[in-house]
Amino acid sequence: MGLTEPPYIIPVFLPYLGCPGRCIYCAVDRVCLDPVKPQEIEDYVKRWVKFFCYTERRIEIGFYGGTFTNIPFELMNSYLTSAGRLIERGIIDGVRVSTRPDYIDRDTLEYLKKNHVKVMEIGVESFDDDVLMKSGRNYDSQTAFEGCEMVKMCGIELGIHLMVGLPGDDVERDMETAKKVIELRPETVRIHPTLVLRNTKLEEMFRMEHYQPLSLDCAVDIVSEMFIGFKGHGIETTRMGFFIPNDKSHEIVAGPHHPSFGNLVEYRAFGKILRWISSRYENFTVVLSRKRMDLLNGYGGKNRRLLSNLPGKLEIVDDDEIVFILDDIPMDYEVVMKKYFKERHPFSGSERYDRGGNMR
Repeated sequence: MGLTEPPYIIPVFLPYLGCPGRCIYCAVDRVCLDPVKPQEIEDYVKRWVKFFCYTERRIEIGFYGGTFTNIPFELMNSYLTSAGRLIERGIIDGVRVSTRPDYIDRDTLEYLKKNHVKVMEIGVESFDDDVLMKSGRNYDSQTAFEGCEMVKMCGIELGIHLMVGLPGDDVERDMETAKKVIELRPETVRIHPTLVLRNTKLEEMFRMEHYQPLSLDCAVDIVSEMFIGFKGHGIETTRMGFFIPNDKSHEIVAGPHHPSFGNLVEYRAFGKILRWISSRYENFTVVLSRKRMDLLNGYGGKNRRLLSNLPGKLEIVDDDEIVFILDDIPMDYEVVMKKYFKERHPFSGSERYDRGGNMR
């Protein structure tokens, strides 16, 4: 199976399983697929695999919706044993699990690594202590940072889950969180804007006017800044926006939900880069892959109209890359993104560096 493209992930939801409490925004049992028992894993996976039978991409199981590292060992072992049998038969390629940063220890990590767990996604949500406290996470930013570092040291791929628009949050705190993530260098990041869901503490706060969710435009703008920073530093953003099935959409009380939230973020980010380049370079050319014409044409062609009013030129190519030629010097999209982010959100100088002088 292919190793370069992102894997297909078969989600196995374990609502609240292992969770020490319930966060103020969480209603995972109301918006996710039905939970799956260990003895049901094989049939469940086979139904999903039918959709992927012609792909060369990796296929993985993802255990989501709970705190996997805090479930009883016998149950954890049952889930991983069921997954292991599917791996041995070549039906899937690996396992990923989600957990909290305060329920991680080296012994558990070693056990998971020996039992086919390739990726651990940690629900950090924020690296701001005040935001974490007001959201009922019951750990601090140092605990979150150390938990992430422990996963990387163990050799399991690290994924970090973030949320914007939590109680006490603002743009500055989100950008500081983004810089902490860049320092940690996870393999992947997922970013969700906070939604007000039914039967949550956050719904009570919203109805009492103690909490106001972000507007869609504001959420897209904040996440686009984070996306630029992560992509510019080689961190893959695997999802932006909270996927909620159509038949569960009635569970959303308020908040910036959009079925194409990730696309809106990418279009906003591309437009920001165009404006930033035009303010610094008199001559530039956008060399755009034909496969990514959506960056110009999406969302009503807003970026195409923007580019037509700028001094830059457009060149469409069949290659996959996006390149900007700035004063006759070609730069990859990611390089330009990194320059943009570092100028807009400079690092404090306290970040740690490796022996080669590169920020970790």
